[in-house]
Amino acid sequence: MNVAVVGEAGCGKSMLLGSLLHSFSKAPDSFIERLRRESIALSGEDRGYAYLLDKSMEERRLGHTLEVKACEPLEIRGKAVRLVDTPGLERGVHSLMSGLMQADAVLAVADPTSSSTAKLEDCLTTAALISVAQCIAVVSKMDAVGYSKAAYESTALVVEEAAKSAGIDVTAIIPVSARERENIAEPSSKMSWYSGPTLAESLAKLREPERLLSLPMRLPVQRYYERPNVITGVVATGVAKVGMELVLAPSGAKGVAESIESWGARLEEAKAGEDIGVKLKGIARYQVKRGFLAGSADSPPKSAREITARVHAKVPDVLKPRRSLLAYVHQARAQCQILEAASEGEHTMLKLKVEGTRPLPVEEHSLNPVVSRIALRAQLRGGSRTVAGGVCIEVLE
Repeated sequence: MNVAVVGEAGCGKSMLLGSLLHSFSKAPDSFIERLRRESIALSGEDRGYAYLLDKSMEERRLGHTLEVKACEPLEIRGKAVRLVDTPGLERGVHSLMSGLMQADAVLAVADPTSSSTAKLEDCLTTAALISVAQCIAVVSKMDAVGYSKAAYESTALVVEEAAKSAGIDVTAIIPVSARERENIAEPSSKMSWYSGPTLAESLAKLREPERLLSLPMRLPVQRYYERPNVITGVVATGVAKVGMELVLAPSGAKGVAESIESWGARLEEAKAGEDIGVKLKGIARYQVKRGFLAGSADSPPKSAREITARVHAKVPDVLKPRRSLLAYVHQARAQCQILEAASEGEHTMLKLKVEGTRPLPVEEHSLNPVVSRIALRAQLRGGSRTVAGGVCIEVLE
Protein backbone atom coordinates (compact mmCIF):
# COMPACT_ATOMS: atom_id res chain seq x y z
CA MET A 1 0.00 0.00 0.00
CA ASN A 2 1.63 3.25 -1.17
CA VAL A 3 0.58 6.34 0.81
CA ALA A 4 1.69 9.88 -0.11
CA VAL A 5 2.01 12.24 2.86
CA VAL A 6 0.95 15.77 1.83
CA GLY A 7 0.37 19.17 3.39
CA GLU A 8 1.63 22.72 3.76
CA ALA A 9 5.34 23.46 4.14
CA GLY A 10 6.26 23.17 7.81
CA CYS A 11 3.12 21.28 8.86
CA GLY A 12 5.16 18.38 10.28
CA LYS A 13 5.08 15.69 7.58
CA SER A 14 8.66 14.50 8.07
CA MET A 15 8.34 14.64 11.86
CA LEU A 16 5.22 12.49 11.60
CA LEU A 17 6.92 9.86 9.44
CA GLY A 18 9.97 9.79 11.68
CA SER A 19 7.72 9.27 14.68
CA LEU A 20 5.99 6.37 12.90
CA LEU A 21 9.32 4.79 11.99
CA HIS A 22 10.49 5.05 15.60
CA SER A 23 7.19 3.63 16.88
CA PHE A 24 7.64 0.58 14.64
CA SER A 25 11.29 0.05 15.65
CA LYS A 26 12.79 1.17 12.35
CA ALA A 27 15.23 3.41 14.23
CA PRO A 28 16.88 2.70 17.63
CA ASP A 29 16.45 5.07 20.57
CA SER A 30 20.16 5.93 20.62
CA PHE A 31 20.09 7.04 16.99
CA ILE A 32 16.99 9.18 17.55
CA GLU A 33 18.69 10.86 20.53
CA ARG A 34 21.73 11.63 18.41
CA LEU A 35 19.54 13.17 15.70
CA ARG A 36 17.74 15.24 18.31
CA ARG A 37 21.01 16.66 19.59
CA GLU A 38 22.14 17.43 16.04
CA SER A 39 18.87 19.18 15.18
CA ILE A 40 18.94 21.31 18.34
CA ALA A 41 22.54 22.31 17.65
CA LEU A 42 21.73 23.25 14.04
CA SER A 43 18.27 24.82 14.31
CA GLY A 44 17.62 25.38 18.01
CA GLU A 45 14.63 23.00 18.07
CA ASP A 46 14.08 19.27 18.32
CA ARG A 47 13.59 18.01 14.77
CA GLY A 48 15.23 14.64 15.31
CA TYR A 49 12.38 12.65 13.80
CA ALA A 50 12.45 14.80 10.65
CA TYR A 51 16.18 14.13 10.29
CA LEU A 52 15.38 10.45 9.69
CA LEU A 53 13.93 11.60 6.35
CA ASP A 54 15.68 14.91 5.67
CA LYS A 55 19.28 13.76 5.39
CA SER A 56 20.86 16.49 3.25
CA MET A 57 22.43 19.49 4.94
CA GLU A 58 20.39 21.85 2.75
CA GLU A 59 17.13 20.30 3.94
CA ARG A 60 18.23 20.38 7.56
CA ARG A 61 19.31 24.02 7.38
CA LEU A 62 16.07 25.04 5.65
CA GLY A 63 13.92 22.89 7.91
CA HIS A 64 12.01 21.65 4.85
CA THR A 65 11.90 18.54 2.65
CA LEU A 66 13.07 19.22 -0.91
CA GLU A 67 12.97 15.76 -2.54
CA VAL A 68 10.34 13.03 -2.45
CA LYS A 69 11.42 10.15 -0.19
CA ALA A 70 9.95 6.72 0.40
CA CYS A 71 10.17 4.92 3.74
CA GLU A 72 10.85 1.23 4.02
CA PRO A 73 7.40 -0.42 4.21
CA LEU A 74 5.97 -0.79 7.70
CA GLU A 75 4.13 -3.94 8.71
CA ILE A 76 0.97 -2.61 10.36
CA ARG A 77 -1.52 -5.25 11.48
CA GLY A 78 -0.51 -7.56 8.66
CA LYS A 79 -0.50 -4.86 5.97
CA ALA A 80 2.66 -3.54 4.30
CA VAL A 81 2.38 0.27 4.18
CA ARG A 82 4.96 2.29 2.25
CA LEU A 83 4.84 5.97 3.17
CA VAL A 84 6.12 8.65 0.79
CA ASP A 85 7.25 12.01 2.18
CA THR A 86 6.55 14.91 -0.19
CA PRO A 87 7.77 18.53 -0.15
CA GLY A 88 5.47 21.38 0.78
CA LEU A 89 7.58 24.19 -0.70
CA GLU A 90 6.75 25.50 -4.16
CA ARG A 91 10.26 24.64 -5.38
CA GLY A 92 9.52 20.98 -4.63
CA VAL A 93 6.35 20.71 -6.74
CA HIS A 94 7.88 18.20 -9.19
CA SER A 95 8.75 15.90 -6.29
CA LEU A 96 5.27 16.40 -4.83
CA MET A 97 3.71 15.27 -8.11
CA SER A 98 6.08 12.30 -8.23
CA GLY A 99 4.80 11.18 -4.83
CA LEU A 100 1.14 11.67 -5.68
CA MET A 101 1.42 9.81 -8.98
CA GLN A 102 2.61 6.63 -7.24
CA ALA A 103 0.06 6.81 -4.40
CA ASP A 104 -2.80 4.44 -3.63
CA ALA A 105 -3.97 6.79 -0.85
CA VAL A 106 -3.01 10.13 0.71
CA LEU A 107 -2.28 11.08 4.31
CA ALA A 108 -3.08 14.77 4.70
CA VAL A 109 -1.29 16.67 7.49
CA ALA A 110 -2.83 19.87 8.90
CA ASP A 111 -1.12 22.24 11.34
CA PRO A 112 -3.37 23.75 14.06
CA THR A 113 -0.87 26.58 14.58
CA SER A 114 -1.20 27.81 10.97
CA SER A 115 -4.11 29.12 8.90
CA SER A 116 -2.56 28.34 5.50
CA THR A 117 -4.48 25.73 3.48
CA ALA A 118 -3.80 26.47 -0.22
CA LYS A 119 -1.16 23.76 -0.66
CA LEU A 120 -3.21 21.18 1.23
CA GLU A 121 -6.26 21.85 -0.95
CA ASP A 122 -4.12 21.69 -4.10
CA CYS A 123 -2.69 18.31 -3.03
CA LEU A 124 -6.15 16.89 -2.29
CA THR A 125 -7.49 18.26 -5.59
CA THR A 126 -4.67 16.61 -7.51
CA ALA A 127 -5.25 13.31 -5.74
CA ALA A 128 -8.96 13.36 -6.57
CA LEU A 129 -8.35 14.25 -10.23
CA ILE A 130 -5.96 11.33 -10.75
CA SER A 131 -8.38 8.91 -9.03
CA VAL A 132 -6.63 8.49 -5.69
CA ALA A 133 -9.84 7.87 -3.78
CA GLN A 134 -8.66 7.12 -0.23
CA CYS A 135 -7.61 9.80 2.24
CA ILE A 136 -6.98 9.99 5.96
CA ALA A 137 -5.86 13.13 7.77
CA VAL A 138 -4.06 14.10 10.94
CA VAL A 139 -4.07 17.31 12.93
CA SER A 140 -0.39 17.54 13.86
CA LYS A 141 1.51 19.38 16.60
CA MET A 142 -1.21 18.88 19.22
CA ASP A 143 1.48 19.33 21.91
CA ALA A 144 1.97 22.90 20.62
CA VAL A 145 -1.68 23.76 21.35
CA GLY A 146 -1.86 22.03 24.74
CA TYR A 147 -3.80 19.05 23.33
CA SER A 148 -6.79 21.36 22.97
CA LYS A 149 -10.02 19.81 21.73
CA ALA A 150 -11.15 23.19 20.39
CA ALA A 151 -7.95 23.58 18.34
CA TYR A 152 -8.43 20.08 16.93
CA GLU A 153 -12.07 20.69 16.02
CA SER A 154 -11.40 23.99 14.26
CA THR A 155 -8.53 22.48 12.24
CA ALA A 156 -10.55 19.35 11.44
CA LEU A 157 -13.29 21.60 10.04
CA VAL A 158 -10.73 23.28 7.76
CA VAL A 159 -9.58 19.86 6.53
CA GLU A 160 -13.16 18.77 5.85
CA GLU A 161 -13.85 21.94 3.86
CA ALA A 162 -10.63 21.51 1.83
CA ALA A 163 -11.50 17.88 1.10
CA LYS A 164 -15.05 18.81 0.06
CA SER A 165 -13.72 21.49 -2.29
CA ALA A 166 -11.24 19.00 -3.74
CA GLY A 167 -13.83 16.27 -4.18
CA ILE A 168 -12.21 13.62 -1.98
CA ASP A 169 -13.57 11.79 1.07
CA VAL A 170 -11.60 11.80 4.32
CA THR A 171 -12.29 8.66 6.36
CA ALA A 172 -10.62 9.79 9.62
CA ILE A 173 -9.08 12.95 11.10
CA ILE A 174 -6.70 12.03 13.92
CA PRO A 175 -5.16 14.44 16.46
CA VAL A 176 -1.47 13.57 16.95
CA SER A 177 1.78 14.78 18.42
CA ALA A 178 4.68 13.42 16.38
CA ARG A 179 7.33 14.68 18.79
CA GLU A 180 5.65 13.00 21.80
CA ARG A 181 4.32 10.01 19.80
CA GLU A 182 0.75 10.67 20.96
CA ASN A 183 -1.93 8.81 18.94
CA ILE A 184 0.72 7.51 16.53
CA ALA A 185 0.71 3.77 17.31
CA GLU A 186 -0.96 3.82 20.74
CA PRO A 187 -3.99 5.80 22.04
CA SER A 188 -3.10 9.03 23.81
CA SER A 189 -3.89 9.58 27.49
CA LYS A 190 -3.45 13.32 26.91
CA MET A 191 -6.44 13.50 24.55
CA SER A 192 -9.10 11.54 26.43
CA TRP A 193 -11.73 13.57 24.59
CA TYR A 194 -10.80 11.71 21.37
CA SER A 195 -12.14 8.17 20.97
CA GLY A 196 -11.28 7.50 17.32
CA PRO A 197 -8.51 5.36 15.79
CA THR A 198 -4.79 5.97 16.10
CA LEU A 199 -2.80 6.82 12.98
CA ALA A 200 -1.51 3.24 12.73
CA GLU A 201 -5.03 1.84 13.00
CA SER A 202 -6.26 4.15 10.25
CA LEU A 203 -3.39 3.17 7.95
CA ALA A 204 -4.16 -0.50 8.52
CA LYS A 205 -7.79 0.07 7.45
CA LEU A 206 -6.86 1.44 4.01
CA ARG A 207 -8.10 -0.79 1.20
CA GLU A 208 -5.56 -2.36 -1.12
CA PRO A 209 -6.50 -1.29 -4.67
CA GLU A 210 -6.98 -3.80 -7.44
CA ARG A 211 -3.63 -4.56 -9.05
CA LEU A 212 -3.76 -4.99 -12.82
CA LEU A 213 -1.45 -7.98 -13.03
CA SER A 214 -2.72 -9.23 -16.39
CA LEU A 215 -1.68 -6.06 -18.23
CA PRO A 216 1.78 -5.66 -19.79
CA MET A 217 4.50 -4.74 -17.31
CA ARG A 218 5.05 -1.01 -16.87
CA LEU A 219 7.64 0.52 -14.55
CA PRO A 220 7.82 4.35 -14.46
CA VAL A 221 11.41 5.37 -13.72
CA GLN A 222 11.48 7.46 -10.55
CA ARG A 223 15.27 7.46 -10.25
CA TYR A 224 18.24 6.24 -12.28
CA TYR A 225 21.58 5.33 -10.69
CA GLU A 226 24.27 5.51 -13.34
CA ARG A 227 27.14 3.52 -11.80
CA PRO A 228 25.21 0.31 -11.04
CA ASN A 229 22.91 1.00 -14.05
CA VAL A 230 19.79 0.64 -11.91
CA ILE A 231 16.31 2.11 -12.37
CA THR A 232 13.93 2.40 -9.43
CA GLY A 233 10.21 2.94 -9.15
CA VAL A 234 6.85 1.39 -8.35
CA VAL A 235 5.57 -1.25 -10.78
CA ALA A 236 2.41 0.27 -12.26
CA THR A 237 0.91 -2.79 -13.94
CA GLY A 238 1.84 -6.39 -14.70
CA VAL A 239 4.73 -8.37 -13.28
CA ALA A 240 8.45 -7.56 -13.65
CA LYS A 241 10.68 -10.63 -13.85
CA VAL A 242 14.40 -11.32 -13.81
CA GLY A 243 15.52 -12.00 -17.37
CA MET A 244 12.59 -10.08 -18.87
CA GLU A 245 13.38 -8.23 -22.08
CA LEU A 246 12.64 -4.53 -21.62
CA VAL A 247 12.01 -1.51 -23.80
CA LEU A 248 12.33 2.06 -22.52
CA ALA A 249 10.08 4.83 -23.81
CA PRO A 250 10.68 7.32 -25.29
CA SER A 251 14.30 6.36 -26.12
CA GLY A 252 13.36 2.95 -27.56
CA ALA A 253 16.38 1.38 -25.83
CA LYS A 254 16.23 -2.39 -25.43
CA GLY A 255 17.80 -4.50 -22.71
CA VAL A 256 17.25 -7.10 -20.03
CA ALA A 257 16.29 -6.99 -16.35
CA GLU A 258 19.47 -8.56 -14.97
CA SER A 259 18.31 -8.52 -11.33
CA ILE A 260 15.51 -7.12 -9.16
CA GLU A 261 15.71 -5.93 -5.55
CA SER A 262 13.28 -4.42 -3.07
CA TRP A 263 14.68 -2.82 0.07
CA GLY A 264 17.73 -5.10 0.08
CA ALA A 265 15.88 -8.32 -0.74
CA ARG A 266 16.59 -10.11 -4.03
CA LEU A 267 13.44 -10.98 -5.99
CA GLU A 268 12.74 -13.19 -8.97
CA GLU A 269 9.65 -11.16 -9.79
CA ALA A 270 7.79 -8.08 -8.59
CA LYS A 271 4.09 -7.38 -8.99
CA ALA A 272 2.20 -4.14 -9.56
CA GLY A 273 2.37 -1.90 -6.49
CA GLU A 274 5.84 -3.04 -5.41
CA ASP A 275 8.71 -0.57 -5.05
CA ILE A 276 11.78 -2.05 -6.75
CA GLY A 277 15.18 -1.47 -8.26
CA VAL A 278 16.06 -3.16 -11.56
CA LYS A 279 19.63 -3.63 -12.72
CA LEU A 280 19.72 -3.14 -16.48
CA LYS A 281 21.84 -5.02 -18.98
CA GLY A 282 22.34 -3.80 -22.53
CA ILE A 283 21.05 -0.26 -21.93
CA ALA A 284 23.50 2.66 -21.84
CA ARG A 285 23.27 5.55 -19.39
CA TYR A 286 22.37 8.06 -22.11
CA GLN A 287 19.33 5.93 -23.06
CA VAL A 288 17.52 6.21 -19.71
CA LYS A 289 16.36 9.14 -17.60
CA ARG A 290 13.98 9.85 -14.77
CA GLY A 291 10.44 9.85 -16.11
CA PHE A 292 11.06 7.23 -18.78
CA LEU A 293 8.68 4.26 -18.91
CA ALA A 294 10.06 0.71 -18.87
CA GLY A 295 7.89 -2.02 -20.33
CA SER A 296 7.97 -5.59 -21.53
CA ALA A 297 9.44 -5.96 -25.01
CA ASP A 298 6.55 -8.11 -26.24
CA SER A 299 4.18 -5.17 -25.61
CA PRO A 300 6.36 -2.03 -25.56
CA PRO A 301 5.18 1.26 -24.04
CA LYS A 302 4.13 4.16 -26.23
CA SER A 303 5.33 7.75 -26.49
CA ALA A 304 3.24 10.71 -27.56
CA ARG A 305 3.76 13.83 -29.63
CA GLU A 306 0.08 14.66 -29.29
CA ILE A 307 -2.46 13.56 -26.67
CA THR A 308 -6.22 13.66 -26.46
CA ALA A 309 -7.21 13.82 -22.78
CA ARG A 310 -10.57 13.64 -21.02
CA VAL A 311 -10.28 15.76 -17.89
CA HIS A 312 -12.22 17.32 -15.05
CA ALA A 313 -11.53 21.06 -15.03
CA LYS A 314 -10.98 22.77 -11.67
CA VAL A 315 -10.04 26.10 -13.27
CA PRO A 316 -11.94 26.07 -16.61
CA ASP A 317 -10.84 29.54 -17.70
CA VAL A 318 -7.26 28.28 -18.07
CA LEU A 319 -8.17 25.56 -20.58
CA LYS A 320 -8.04 27.64 -23.76
CA PRO A 321 -6.32 26.97 -27.12
CA ARG A 322 -2.69 28.11 -27.32
CA ARG A 323 -2.35 28.04 -23.52
CA SER A 324 0.74 26.18 -22.32
CA LEU A 325 0.42 23.85 -19.32
CA LEU A 326 2.73 21.46 -17.52
CA ALA A 327 1.50 17.89 -17.91
CA TYR A 328 2.38 15.17 -15.37
CA VAL A 329 1.97 11.46 -16.16
CA HIS A 330 3.34 8.77 -13.81
CA GLN A 331 6.95 9.97 -13.15
CA ALA A 332 7.23 12.08 -16.33
CA ARG A 333 6.39 15.67 -17.10
CA ALA A 334 6.37 17.84 -20.21
CA GLN A 335 5.26 21.27 -21.31
CA CYS A 336 2.18 20.95 -23.50
CA GLN A 337 0.21 23.42 -25.59
CA ILE A 338 -3.56 23.16 -25.86
CA LEU A 339 -4.55 22.80 -29.52
CA GLU A 340 -8.27 22.23 -28.97
CA ALA A 341 -10.62 22.36 -25.95
CA ALA A 342 -14.28 21.33 -25.89
CA SER A 343 -16.73 20.78 -23.04
CA GLU A 344 -18.61 17.47 -22.98
CA GLY A 345 -20.94 17.35 -20.00
CA GLU A 346 -18.91 17.06 -16.79
CA HIS A 347 -15.68 16.60 -18.75
CA THR A 348 -13.46 18.70 -20.97
CA MET A 349 -11.79 17.16 -24.00
CA LEU A 350 -8.33 18.53 -24.66
CA LYS A 351 -6.01 17.99 -27.58
CA LEU A 352 -2.47 18.63 -26.38
CA LYS A 353 0.78 19.03 -28.30
CA VAL A 354 3.92 17.97 -26.44
CA GLU A 355 6.47 20.77 -26.71
CA GLY A 356 10.20 20.18 -26.93
CA THR A 357 12.17 17.48 -28.72
CA ARG A 358 11.32 14.47 -26.54
CA PRO A 359 7.94 12.72 -26.73
CA LEU A 360 6.02 11.98 -23.54
CA PRO A 361 5.80 8.29 -22.52
CA VAL A 362 2.09 7.68 -21.91
CA GLU A 363 -0.64 5.26 -23.00
CA GLU A 364 -4.37 5.31 -23.66
CA HIS A 365 -6.77 4.60 -20.80
CA SER A 366 -8.23 1.70 -22.76
CA LEU A 367 -4.83 0.01 -22.80
CA ASN A 368 -3.45 0.93 -19.39
CA PRO A 369 -5.58 2.91 -16.89
CA VAL A 370 -2.65 3.47 -14.49
CA VAL A 371 -0.10 5.11 -16.79
CA SER A 372 -2.82 6.98 -18.71
CA ARG A 373 -3.57 9.30 -15.76
CA ILE A 374 -2.67 12.94 -16.37
CA ALA A 375 -2.58 16.08 -14.22
CA LEU A 376 -2.24 19.55 -15.73
CA ARG A 377 -0.71 22.42 -13.78
CA ALA A 378 -0.53 26.13 -14.51
CA GLN A 379 1.17 29.09 -12.89
CA LEU A 380 -1.54 31.17 -11.27
CA ARG A 381 -1.55 34.00 -8.78
CA GLY A 382 0.02 32.65 -5.61
CA GLY A 383 1.92 29.81 -7.29
CA SER A 384 1.34 26.74 -9.45
CA ARG A 385 -1.87 24.72 -9.13
CA THR A 386 -3.41 21.64 -10.65
CA VAL A 387 -6.08 23.06 -12.95
CA ALA A 388 -7.33 19.82 -14.50
CA GLY A 389 -6.80 16.10 -14.39
CA GLY A 390 -8.09 12.90 -15.90
CA VAL A 391 -6.91 10.31 -18.41
CA CYS A 392 -5.38 10.15 -21.86
CA ILE A 393 -7.78 8.52 -24.31
CA GLU A 394 -5.74 8.84 -27.51
CA VAL A 395 -1.99 8.95 -28.11
CA LEU A 396 -0.44 10.07 -31.41
CA GLU A 397 3.15 8.86 -31.69
